[in-house]
Amino acid sequence: MSQKPTLAYWKIRGFAAGMQFLFRHLGVDYNLKSYETIFENGVKDNSDWTDDKFKLGLDFPNIPYILDGDYKVSESTACYEYICAKWKPEYLGRDVEERGRLGMIAGVIYGDLRNAVVFTCYNGNVDRTPIQASIDAKMPAIYKFLANNTFIVGN
Repeated sequence: MSQKPTLAYWKIRGFAAGMQFLFRHLGVDYNLKSYETIFENGVKDNSDWTDDKFKLGLDFPNIPYILDGDYKVSESTACYEYICAKWKPEYLGRDVEERGRLGMIAGVIYGDLRNAVVFTCYNGNVDRTPIQASIDAKMPAIYKFLANNTFIVGN
């Protein structure tokens, strides 16, 4: 019997929430390792993560990360790609054209749009105008890109 993969992230939904949904959608039983940041007397303590960070053998120590047997991967996009490649490779595209199509839309959605939200929210900015401006700028191209397709790749 193979060991369950471990997904690690902060004790918030954040970037790993989609990975948890993907594992569940694919029926993959996994362990969740949650790191916690503690704020005490105005001091931020990330030692829960920093104590492990360089002991895990990750090439690029960061969270989220996945440990799957002897294989270790970190960085959000690489984690998503690993999950799909291992448990549902067709989600990455069934041919070179689908993979290219997926890569383009992923760059727009996961890169541009996500970053507009993340940078605005994590910087404590209460002005949500940059988020809406990014959505307004990207959505016409996304609608055109999807056109009559049911899904980004395949139908």
